[in-house]
Amino acid sequence: MLTTIISTRRTGSSTLFESMNSELPIPKYNPGGNMYGEYFNVDPNKKLLPDLYKDFIKSVDQLPDKNLVVKIIIWQIEDKMLDGILERSDRIIHSVRKDYQSQLRSFIISNKTDLWHKKQSKTKIIALNQKVVDDAHKLLTKLLLKHEEIYRQWGGEVIYLEDRFDSSLMYPKTKIFGKIDWPTFDTESLFREK
Repeated sequence: MLTTIISTRRTGSSTLFESMNSELPIPKYNPGGNMYGEYFNVDPNKKLLPDLYKDFIKSVDQLPDKNLVVKIIIWQIEDKMLDGILERSDRIIHSVRKDYQSQLRSFIISNKTDLWHKKQSKTKIIALNQKVVDDAHKLLTKLLLKHEEIYRQWGGEVIYLEDRFDSSLMYPKTKIFGKIDWPTFDTESLFREK
């Protein structure tokens, strides 16, 4: 059985992946050694992607009785490859965050600090300008619209970070300084039944 988690960055998809592994007897399918089920997040230049994809599909096809979970961040693989995985998936989960401004802030902070998972112990301070925020907003909304397209095509279960919030999973605070006009975006509307 293959469960595929689809997400954009900063939606709690890693904690969702971890919770699935601790609550269900589903082993991490992660031979590339990457954390949190991101099998395809090992090659920023995507040179290894065709071989990773072939190996992954071969493993899924050879292990139909194994409970496998993989997490895919929208931009990590090509559409054809994603289709090949989703057509083999028994369960598709869309990890989404309702609070767009919090997702955008977290996305910017993680890009600026290279802190993607709970590793820091001290408060960090970063300076931002409006251009950084506007560029990140443009990229994140593009990825969210792509996520909506995948959801409309393949369906699946939507799990919101806010509905499974656990304060023990919160990261240490990051202080942002600079006068910023934070854009808004209605993420929830993308995943409503039409």
